[in-house]
Amino acid sequence: MSEKTTLTEIEVTACKDKLEMIQHLYESGADHAAILKSLNELETLLAGGDRSKGGFISAQLSLYPLRQASLSQAIDPALKKLKEYELEFYPGSMSAVIFGVDSEVWRGLQAAFLAASEQAEVVMVVTISNACPQPEREEGA
Repeated sequence: MSEKTTLTEIEVTACKDKLEMIQHLYESGADHAAILKSLNELETLLAGGDRSKGGFISAQLSLYPLRQASLSQAIDPALKKLKEYELEFYPGSMSAVIFGVDSEVWRGLQAAFLAASEQAEVVMVVTISNACPQPEREEGA
């Protein structure tokens, strides 16, 4: 017999988000590899985050470009990398909060740091949690 897995509210939300993304990929005519990757990620989420491969985490990221007249020169490429990794994130005036499967969050954070550090010397401060809830979505969002 198979063991019953109960998903957390955060994992259910992540699964719904992943389903929406898969639908968007299909409707936009994305290549099969991108759709298959997203289906595999959904399978991981449905397995309760597959704790052997990592679970669902959140991260608060603050990026501080040093000796720069314009902060956006280093911050914008970092945010662009987070979008490329299809991570759910909420940028704020002092930090961004990121959500996803831990392996993807870690890869996205590394890519964001590298993108910012190509533009300037930077300090990046990250707080990671497997217990913080995902923010509520606004109606119609």
